[in-house]
Formats: sequence, C-alpha cells, structure tokens
Amino acid sequence: MTSVMTYNKAGFNDYGIHRNGTCFNDKGYDVNGFDADGRDRKGRDINGFDRFGYDLDGFDRTGWNHGGFNRSGIHKNGTRYNSNGYDFEGYNISGFNKAGYDRTGFNQSGFNSVNIHRNGTEYDDDGYNSRGFNSFKIHRNGTMYDNRGIDADGYNRYGFSISSPHTHRNGTMYDDNGFNYHGVNADGYERDGFYRSHNGDHPIGIHMNGTYYDDDGYDNHGFNRNSIHRNGTEYDGFGYKRTSYPPNGV
Repeated sequence: MTSVMTYNKAGFNDYGIHRNGTCFNDKGYDVNGFDADGRDRKGRDINGFDRFGYDLDGFDRTGWNHGGFNRSGIHKNGTRYNSNGYDFEGYNISGFNKAGYDRTGFNQSGFNSVNIHRNGTEYDDDGYNSRGFNSFKIHRNGTMYDNRGIDADGYNRYGFSISSPHTHRNGTMYDDNGFNYHGVNADGYERDGFYRSHNGDHPIGIHMNGTYYDDDGYDNHGFNRNSIHRNGTEYDGFGYKRTSYPPNGV
C-alpha cells in the first residue's frame, strides 16, 4: 500500500520538505522559520543575534552593548560611566539623565515633565512654578519676565506669543503700533523706523521720515553724519566704523 505524503498548514511534510520540493517555502524560510543564511524573519540567527551581531537585549557576542557597557553595567573604559558621564541606564553621577530628570522623574528643581512639583502642586515650596513664576505672575528675578524676556503667559516684552503663529495680546498679528512679531510693520519698516528688506519697494536703509537718518540724526547702523556712533565712539557694537558699511544700505 502506497503511503500518502501529508503537509502541515505551512506546507511542510514530516521531513521538512515543502510542497515546492525544496527545504524552503516560497518566502525562503524552512520548517523552523530560518532562511538559507540561518536567520529568522526578524533577521536573527538561532542564538538570537541580528545581522549586526546584537542579541535581543542589545549585547554583542563579546558581551558589550551599543553604548559600550557590559551586562554588569561596566563600560569599556573600566568605570560605570561613559565618556559623556552617563551610566548603563543613562544617568550621570548626580543621578540625572540627559533630559535632566532623575530616576523618579523629577529635575533638579523638583519638577517632573508635566511641570508638577514633588510636593504635588504646580509650585515649589517657595511658591514658584517650573518656569520660575509665582501665582501673581512675578518671576523669581523680581520682574514680570523671565531671563529670556518671556512673561508667565508666554508673551514677550512686545506682547507677542512666542508660539507660532505669534499673535499679539490684542488678538491680531500686529501690536498697537502696527509692528508684527518680527518687528516689521505692514510697509516693511522696522521698529527703529528703518527699512532693511531686500525684497521691497523702498530703498534699503531709508527711514520712514524719508531720509537715511532717524529723528535723532542716526542712520540704520547707528552712525550720525559725522560717522560717530550713538555710543559716542567711531565704532559700533561689532567693532566696525561707518566706512565698513555700504552707503545707506545694509
């Protein structure tokens, strides 16, 4: 009596032969799920190492991971910290990771990533939030603005939101003097009254008063007609004389 060869759902018989007559299915894998190079569908060999030589835990055959640490947390340099000062888990000797948080999720000021303090409120024990403002919107530096010039509501000193689209407190894209977040009005003049655009209808360096000098007698680089800077010297804040700039232009 002739026996009938049977195949499982994957198409292999008891001898590991596929219906197609080879040891591999149409996708190139054998009965155990390995290809001709001995790798599974995820690219790992029978010992779990990928094509780059790392196992499921991220260690190579010699026991080191991508960061140069072994399974005991010792770096190749012989210490528990890499050249950047971080250990196997990504924390420095002070216990903080690159994002500035400790193992419990709080930064040095005691706030977590959602700006809640260790004490469970939005304010630290001195009454300041993660940005340094108290409930009266006064910064710990004693002013209404932090050291970047931003207030408690996220507006700069000109009243514009630092977040796009940079609207003004008044709800428009321009402040009450007609200037936008970048300090330019609808006609292209900047806050100091000078025109500096290279793509406009006015000469570069012209003031809105129609001359190349503002009402105090200084040009767009801060020099007067005698080439003296408004700081009282022949040099501007960059160390340049008026002759270093093209006449009237930027």
